[in-house]
Amino acid sequence: MSGSATLVSRNYSPGDEFPVGSTIVKYVFSDESGNQASCIFTVIISTNDTTPPDITCVDDIFETIGLGTRGVRVHFTQPSATDISGNATLIFKNYDPGDEFPVGSTGVTYVFVDGSGNQATCNFTVAIDTEISNSSLGLENGNIPDSSLTASSFWGNNSPCSPKMARLHIKRIDGTSVCGSWSSGVVDSNQWIQVDLLTLYRIHGVATQGREDWTQWVTSYKINCSKDGLIFDTVKEFTTKTTNQLTDKVFVGNYDHSTVVYNAFPEPIVCRYVRLLPMSWYHHISLRMELYGDSPVQDPEWHCISRKCYRLDTGEKSWKDARNYCHSLSAVITITGPKEPSLLFADTTEKLPPLLAPIFIDKFSIWINCNDKQEEGNFTCDIDGQGTKEGKQSWAPGEPNGDPDQITGKDEDCAAVSINPQDWVVRGWYDIICSTLYSNTICQIRLY
Repeated sequence: MSGSATLVSRNYSPGDEFPVGSTIVKYVFSDESGNQASCIFTVIISTNDTTPPDITCVDDIFETIGLGTRGVRVHFTQPSATDISGNATLIFKNYDPGDEFPVGSTGVTYVFVDGSGNQATCNFTVAIDTEISNSSLGLENGNIPDSSLTASSFWGNNSPCSPKMARLHIKRIDGTSVCGSWSSGVVDSNQWIQVDLLTLYRIHGVATQGREDWTQWVTSYKINCSKDGLIFDTVKEFTTKTTNQLTDKVFVGNYDHSTVVYNAFPEPIVCRYVRLLPMSWYHHISLRMELYGDSPVQDPEWHCISRKCYRLDTGEKSWKDARNYCHSLSAVITITGPKEPSLLFADTTEKLPPLLAPIFIDKFSIWINCNDKQEEGNFTCDIDGQGTKEGKQSWAPGEPNGDPDQITGKDEDCAAVSINPQDWVVRGWYDIICSTLYSNTICQIRLY
């Protein structure tokens, strides 16, 4: 009404720079009488934010634990993120610091998002390995015979790259066509190489090399184990803590032809047959290998083959004394649990391990756990010392003859066999007087 109004204050002028977001602008005017009026409005500056959050991630983690341990708790600094908008939110994680991780390689993922929906991901690996036992089972040193090594196929005529060449550190034979490894005859994912350990072992791990004389190697593989050579189980590992599911373990193989790469099993497995199945390879399927594990028993007095372990005693004994001697032995700690010894039961399909072969030149006789004391002419056999009976019998021609001894008149109520130390094969059974003294007694335990 006075005809005059003066700008008293303002926080922004036309042409000023405004920040991203909402800004309140205020203008205040006054007349000559001191009356004031304000003008308030909002300036909104929006942007098309395409910049993802900036993540502080974690380096890969490697730890080694003892054999037989399934996992370990791993502590790490939890990943974090910042964003130009001032806000970044964690929307996914599959592991927390301090969680337990299984043996093997586990992927850990953290995902962050900002207010505009931009995402950023932190991925790192927690690799848990187990110590490899020094107890190699005999591929490199030759204790495992060539006959125990078989494969789905092998390359070349006259077996130059046969399974017997799959021994750690083996070299090509100069001046020959013999390869410096086993090499498959067919290159596909159906190939395998198998080791028959002849009895049960507790397997801890495996080592591999590529071909000594060529740039060929296996880059990943699986392991199958079997007790009978018919039913095979694949070595497994846990996937993630969220699913807690078992999946086939794929072992990381070689990256050159000479370096030895060791892999421990997630946990030891008991088997006789170990089969390695190449999953990927460089140029050709070729490898050398060694197995590591525990023998069936640690007591050197016991010798194992197939499903049994045997112990020899050279003192003279009657059938009763021999049986009592075996039962008096302490329980044997084996990889399948403690086992009580008993007198040998063996049929003609059984081949014994060479127990003390240098001592014996000619064939010798030993007692077996069979007799007809309860019913004359009806022999029963205790196959495991626990009363398990065996109906199948392996008598030599003309046996059992049941004839009483012409001098003493005693019945032939007990059974024995003869063994040839040249091949340790059991010959046919025969009946004989139980008080006869034999200078060799073989006791047994059954692994399974």
